[in-house]
Order: sequence, then C-alpha cells, then structure tokens
Amino acid sequence: SLYFHLCEKIDRIYHCGAFVNAVYSYERLKEPNINGTLNIIKFAATTKLKELHYLSTVGAFHKSLTSDFKIKEDTNLEDWQ
Repeated sequence: SLYFHLCEKIDRIYHCGAFVNAVYSYERLKEPNINGTLNIIKFAATTKLKELHYLSTVGAFHKSLTSDFKIKEDTNLEDWQ
C-alpha cells in the first residue's frame, strides 16, 4: 500500500497541522488535534523510526497586535510582546 511505501521511504516528518479555535470544546478539537497527532506518531514509528518535528504556532504572534501588523519571514519573534 501507499501508506507502507511512505513508511519505508520517509525519514523525517514536520507536523504543523492544528485546528485552533478558542471557543470550541475539547471534544470538537480532539479528532483533528489529539487523534491527528497520535496518527502522526504511529506513522513515525511504523516499519522504521522517523524524526518527528512537532511545530506549534499558538501564541507566537497574538491576534491583539494591530491589524496592520504583518508577519513575514524576517519578522522579529520578540515583536509579539
């Protein structure tokens, strides 16, 4: 299957997928976030071990910044404060 083919070929995973909503319940967020992450971990351990890099951007730049604030590749990460 394609799944096991990818398990053999992939050496590194960068997981940055998340469904974020401050008003949704845990139950609504569990499937895409918790179960999604568990599936990535299982994939990383299937047939051979793969590096897993988990990225989280929640809180990196808060929405309360001015509306004209643009996040670019060279934006200083200290600017959120």
